[in-house]
Amino acid sequence: KTGQFFVLYPTSFPWSKADQFSHFTSGQTVTCPSEAPFHVGPWSIRVEEVGHSADVPSDWESLLGQKAIESMDHLLDGSFSYHLCVPVQKDGLGTDLPSLPLVFRKYKKADRPRAWKGVDMKIQETLPILGCDDSSETTNKDQEGNNLLVRITYVL
Repeated sequence: KTGQFFVLYPTSFPWSKADQFSHFTSGQTVTCPSEAPFHVGPWSIRVEEVGHSADVPSDWESLLGQKAIESMDHLLDGSFSYHLCVPVQKDGLGTDLPSLPLVFRKYKKADRPRAWKGVDMKIQETLPILGCDDSSETTNKDQEGNNLLVRITYVL
């Protein structure tokens, strides 16, 4: 539409070093929300709480449906964010614990976070993607249905 096109060579990405995320092995978890940003390669990643609800309100749906990366220009700007709905568990005293793990891993097309649907798989495979732990998503949804909306922000 705009007449622009991009030729993506591995060296054109500022985060293109081979295995620079190897210390974040598949399945490594991060608490949610995080107190301070943490660093993965050149990325500063922050996990922030946006809302807490027993149900998923309709205004959350628009946030959850926003693409993490809208265009190649957006990616090359060096920052992007997306939202996740994380189930909340209760401790023995009935207090909500918003510390379910988020996990870094290579997602497949079918199981990637909703914000990554429609984003080129090659881009997704290059970045350290953070999403809900599959086991926590299924095992904790039945605990009174409490949810936490979080924003995950990446900045170079």
